[in-house]
Amino acid sequence: MIVVKIFGGLGNQMFQYAFGRRLALERNTELFFDLGFFDSKAQGDFTKRDFQLDLFTIKGNLVSKEVLDKFSQSKFSKAKSHLLINSPLAKQAKYLREPHFHFYPKALSVGSNVYVNGYWQSEKYFQSIRKQLLEDFVSENELSEQSKIVLNEINNSDAISLHIRRGDYTNEQNTSVYHTCSPDYYANAINELIKKVNNPRFFVFSDDFDWVKKNIKIDHPVTYVEHNVGKDSYQDMILMSKCKHSIIANSSFSWWGAWLNTNKDKIVIAPKNWFKSTDKNTKDLICDSWLKM
Repeated sequence: MIVVKIFGGLGNQMFQYAFGRRLALERNTELFFDLGFFDSKAQGDFTKRDFQLDLFTIKGNLVSKEVLDKFSQSKFSKAKSHLLINSPLAKQAKYLREPHFHFYPKALSVGSNVYVNGYWQSEKYFQSIRKQLLEDFVSENELSEQSKIVLNEINNSDAISLHIRRGDYTNEQNTSVYHTCSPDYYANAINELIKKVNNPRFFVFSDDFDWVKKNIKIDHPVTYVEHNVGKDSYQDMILMSKCKHSIIANSSFSWWGAWLNTNKDKIVIAPKNWFKSTDKNTKDLICDSWLKM
């Protein structure tokens, strides 16, 4: 069995699921989720999150305490868990912690009974099962009437999604970790796309529309998608994925909106700088076919 620690917001949860799903499929074994992070005490200083993967038609089950005990991290030191992955004993590994942020190919060589803990934010961990993930990440719920109207507009235009993430990125505890994409980034991305798209229509998604309308200038038809809040926020990701092209923020939420886009000619523009901190190497985070600015 493959047990995946699930934590963070919806985008992070999707990365973790995608990696675990590949491991389980290739080993013909069951996939389980450890949701201990969503206990209010376990979240500590993190932004409060809820488990959201059940919005989709995912495959997997919640892990029991008895099973978790078999994969206790205390049985392996961090160093030892990595040594197991790097050695001929890899098939016996019980616990794998992601050793760094960029792609770690040896993670794909673990055995069929392992607990995995990490972000796994690179399509290199799961590109081989893209077809299955496109089927898994289909919503269990029907879109709202307002979202259906927007979807119809998207389907009948050269739609470009533009995502601006602010919210908790502007909190004091996060400003030293995350960049907030500047108006210049969006201006450059918009100018790049209007050169390549005949009749661009922009669909803007954000958690701070007051800031967006004051700072982001778009001299083309634009729709501000403001109605999806709270439990309906996931519908923004679905709508973004239906656009023909994407301008994303340094956000796993809009990353998935772009990755789930099935337009074979899509243009995706992403920010070069994801974090302010230099301790995370993001070279494998942005897909090779995407443009960095």
